[in-house]
Amino acid sequence: MYKCTLCGHKFEEPDEKACKSCPLAGNCKQIKCPNCSYDLIPTGDA
Repeated sequence: MYKCTLCGHKFEEPDEKACKSCPLAGNCKQIKCPNCSYDLIPTGDA
């Protein structure tokens, strides 16, 4: 379970990684909140 630090939305699995076009996208762990599109580092905390 993930919780967005910006809007507080809780979600199970992210729909997409944060920055597909970023050169670090292959190793980056950031995800996008499906509610507000905020980039966050997953911690698994609810």
